[in-house]
Amino acid sequence: MATALIDTRAGFEEDNSFRAYPVKVLVGSEEQTFFVHAALLSKTSKIFAAATKEEWDQSGERVIKLPEETTETFELYVRWLYAGRVVVKRQTDKITRGYEALAKLYALGERLMDATFQNCLMDGFLAGVKERDDDGLTWWPTANHATVIFRSTTSNSPARRFIIDCFVKQAKESWFTRFADKPDTLDPQFLLDLSAALLKHRELPEDKIEDYDHLMRGPSCRYHIHEDGKTCLDEELPEAESHGDE
Repeated sequence: MATALIDTRAGFEEDNSFRAYPVKVLVGSEEQTFFVHAALLSKTSKIFAAATKEEWDQSGERVIKLPEETTETFELYVRWLYAGRVVVKRQTDKITRGYEALAKLYALGERLMDATFQNCLMDGFLAGVKERDDDGLTWWPTANHATVIFRSTTSNSPARRFIIDCFVKQAKESWFTRFADKPDTLDPQFLLDLSAALLKHRELPEDKIEDYDHLMRGPSCRYHIHEDGKTCLDEELPEAESHGDE
């Protein structure tokens, strides 16, 4: 059977962004060097957009320092900038799913104020929970991943809402008993939000008990950042129910 022809052509627009010298980004305490084109750095990140303004370019060498970030995480961000895909370790027959890397990258996106990147990461999270291993089982973000998300995001973060929804739908006692001798490793706000959500869920009538099935069937837009108040389809975004401070 013949393979359908895919038109790989695209329209051309005059763009000199890749002709300019790249920006030197020094990452971590050892200042590992990355060279990235300013056009890509500033395209979706508000932090980099402010750091690469035209007047800044007049000062000489283009250098940005990120001493608090890790080389491994920032390298994955640069890969995404150039390739448009998130590269994480993923095994379909194990529990990994790349959740640890996704959580750390989401935290990076929060610090860089890059909502486009964060929305891409949420798509990765949703793909992970919908995926089944060789035994037909699904694997979910753990309390460790929840702690990374909660300690790096604000109270209205859709990533926090996603984590809470996952735990309300799927969490078991064993997910927490292993932290009995080290409770301080869990984020207090995560535990508070989860407790409130579980109590609210317990009060739901039977016909509402499946409300969290959107995790397996619904679009990831529910957990995207929408700065203009619109959905990904430019429709009005329904007001999300809060599991936190009310």
